[in-house]
Amino acid sequence: MQQKLERHKQKASKELEREMKERARAKRQAENEARAAKQKRKAENEFAGTKMQVISDPNKLKKMTKKQLRMVKKTVVDSDGVTRLVGAYQ
Repeated sequence: MQQKLERHKQKASKELEREMKERARAKRQAENEARAAKQKRKAENEFAGTKMQVISDPNKLKKMTKKQLRMVKKTVVDSDGVTRLVGAYQ
């Protein structure tokens, strides 16, 4: 009789532990999805707020200092049609 009671307690505690782990996993997944959505919105807003200027003369790039080159970005269109900014040398 007492063994059954012990097993029942163990089973209940295991189930509680499983539920807690599942809640924690779901919470982490929701946080990751929210973080990814925020990062995507930030990238879209950054792209929308930029001023574009075409550099047609490659000598201008060669004359630029390292600091100036860090500010240069180029646009890339992904396979799904999304335009994004990437570093000039990536």
